[in-house]
Amino acid sequence: MKKFFYVFLLFLIVINLSYRLDEIRGVKEKVEEILYLPKGEILKYIALDHRNTLSDYFWLLFIQYYGHHLQTDLQFPYLYPITDIITDLDEKFLHAYTFGSVNIAHHLKDKLSVKKLLMKAMYKNPEKWEYPFWMGFLNYVFFKDYKTAGIFFKLSTFKKDAPPVCYRFYAFTYYKKLKNLEIALKLWEYMYNSVKSEVEKEIAKDYIKRTIMKIHMRDLNILIKKFKEKEGYSPLSLRELLEKGYIKEIPKHPYDGYYIIRGDTVESIIPKR
Repeated sequence: MKKFFYVFLLFLIVINLSYRLDEIRGVKEKVEEILYLPKGEILKYIALDHRNTLSDYFWLLFIQYYGHHLQTDLQFPYLYPITDIITDLDEKFLHAYTFGSVNIAHHLKDKLSVKKLLMKAMYKNPEKWEYPFWMGFLNYVFFKDYKTAGIFFKLSTFKKDAPPVCYRFYAFTYYKKLKNLEIALKLWEYMYNSVKSEVEKEIAKDYIKRTIMKIHMRDLNILIKKFKEKEGYSPLSLRELLEKGYIKEIPKHPYDGYYIIRGDTVESIIPKR
């Protein structure tokens, strides 16, 4: 009896394994079938008025393909080719562009394919702010290309209906990474004056203060260096800079704090709240 039970259990395991192998093979074969089809640019003329339906069908296969590899080997060699075909068939398929580019960046670290997919999105949908924004975002967080990120965040702010987040990321990029404080200040001020949300205004207001403080400290450090070169010693205080004509007035601290000179550099003192 026990022997019969083990044989039966083994039989069930073999059947289950066989079913799963067929299932895996099915996903793989279906995806590979897409790749054997003519290029999307040709396919969309063959599909005539059914392009969106065909695109939706391929999208479902793509989701199956993605889910299958996400749970098994984390290998995604066809991410770009499939999303390229889907977006050839439906040039306005926002999720195919964004989901595809995010996962290509995340899983493959393939900057060139991300660029090709999102540049196509921008070319086919020039009015959309989402695509330059995502190009900026992916260059910022995955590829650490802050200069390119700044360019595309800026491009997203030119689009109609661009939300405040576009201005905030553009300003943040210049403030944090590119060190162009004057541009960052203008952007934060623009954001402060253009948004309606009080939360967004408070965020912009705080970054305006931070940026002003950074500008003050940068300029004062330059003057301290000039003072030392000319006078032969470092100034003891900002008042000494004022009395000897290096500054016209002591800058007002944006957080109601003050600046002090310690050694050869200026420090910012912010009162505790």
